[in-house]
Amino acid sequence: MLRFTHRMQKKNPPFILQCSNNENSEETKFRYNEKLVDVGGEKKVVQIPKVTLARTQVASYQSTFNKMFMPILVQTKVVRSGQKSERCMVAIQLRSNMNNKGNLKDIVLAMSVPPTVIGNTLKVIRGDGQYDTLRRVVKWTLQELPKGESLMVGAHVKVLSTLYSDELPNFPVILRCTSAEDIISSVKVDATSVRGSPATLALKKMYSCRLLHRLP
Repeated sequence: MLRFTHRMQKKNPPFILQCSNNENSEETKFRYNEKLVDVGGEKKVVQIPKVTLARTQVASYQSTFNKMFMPILVQTKVVRSGQKSERCMVAIQLRSNMNNKGNLKDIVLAMSVPPTVIGNTLKVIRGDGQYDTLRRVVKWTLQELPKGESLMVGAHVKVLSTLYSDELPNFPVILRCTSAEDIISSVKVDATSVRGSPATLALKKMYSCRLLHRLP
C-alpha cells in the first residue's frame, strides 16, 4: 500500500507518481486510484482535492513470487477434549525469524470462530485477546515482538453436537504486522512535481506485511 503526505498550499498542485518493481517486473501489477490518478497518459499524474486532509491511498500493487524465509511464522494446533470430545482448544504460536534485521511491531492477530462451535462458550485462555461476539472474531494485539522470540495465545470453546468426534473445526487466522527493516517484497516509488506546477513533496516509506494462515 502506497501513501503520500501532500503538504497543503492554497491549491493542491498535481504531482507525478512513478512506481516500478525491484526484481520481477513482469509478475507485479500496479493498481491506481483512478479517482485521483490520471492513468490515460504516459505519466501517472496525481491530483488530490483540497478538502482531503487525511491519508489517501493512490496506488497499490500485487506480486507473485516464492520466498523461503518469512519474517514471522504462524503455527496453529486444534485439540478436541472431554468425554464426548465436546470441547475444543486452539493454540496459536507466533515466532519472529531469528534472522530478521529488526523487531516486528504493531502485530494484530485475528482468529475467526467457525459456525461448527458454540460461540458464546468461547473463552480466551492465553494472551490478552478480545472476542467480538457479533463478528465471531478473536483479536490479539501486541506492540512488538523481538527477533527470534515467540508468543503463544489460545482459547477453548464447545463444539456443536453435530460435529463428529474425530473432526476438527477450522479456525482461519489472519496476521498483520509492520517492520522498518524486514520485508516480503518491495517496489520503487518516487514522486516528482509537474512542470509549471511547483510542489513541495515529502515521501515517507513504511514496510508492512499481512499473512493469511488457514488450517489444512
